[in-house]
Amino acid sequence: MKISITNTAKSIDSSENETLLEACLKNNVSIKNSCGGFGNCTDCKVKIIYGEDNLTELSSEEKKHLGNTFFITKERLACQSYCSGDIGIEILNELNENVAIQSAPKVIKRSAEQRAEKKEEFREPKPRKDRRPRAFNYSEEDE
Repeated sequence: MKISITNTAKSIDSSENETLLEACLKNNVSIKNSCGGFGNCTDCKVKIIYGEDNLTELSSEEKKHLGNTFFITKERLACQSYCSGDIGIEILNELNENVAIQSAPKVIKRSAEQRAEKKEEFREPKPRKDRRPRAFNYSEEDE
């Protein structure tokens, strides 16, 4: 069976007794997964482009995590899906190993004088006398 992966432009072979995740990992196609293929993390989501009839029915783990949204989103868990024919998928949580490492934001170092100036700029406002709460005068006449 052929699995066509649209977002990597690769086509791999699969057997009936292996999941989509196992087939992809065996053929060096990276799919993010952190639970080891047990369907707990939902990291290995794939979108079915064509051939949805060639997949096994939704497993209990898929129903628990994805619900019945497959009919709308066409998303499945690669670790829970076995194929019995040719399918086309798009990997949604693809590992991108070529991502450039972003530099940390610059830390502005200030001298002691600059820090003292900043402290002087921020002063707590003085409480205004007309904004103080007034005492409540309770008398029996008010009842």
